[in-house]
Amino acid sequence: AHWDQAVPLLIEMGVATNADQAALEDMCAWWSELQKLHRKKTKNYRELGMAAMCAKRWLELARSFGMTPSDRAKLSVGSQESRDPAQEFLA
Repeated sequence: AHWDQAVPLLIEMGVATNADQAALEDMCAWWSELQKLHRKKTKNYRELGMAAMCAKRWLELARSFGMTPSDRAKLSVGSQESRDPAQEFLA
C-alpha cells in the first residue's frame, strides 16, 4: 500500500527512477513492518524497540527521497521538460 501511495508521487516529482527500486522496496518494507507493530493491541519492550528501529530506518530512506518538507526543500531535481527523452532508452 505504501508503494502504491508513495512511488507514483516520487516519480511525478522527478525524485525516483528505476535505479531507486531497491531503496524504495526497503523503504516500503520498513513502513509495512512499522504498521504491523502499530496495529498490535499490546506491545512489549522488544516490540516497542522494533517499532522505533523500523521508524528510524523508514525515515532515513524517506528523507533521501524528500518525503519530509524540510528534506524536500533541500532537493534539486530537474523538471521533466529539461530531461533528455533519449536518456530513457540509453539506461
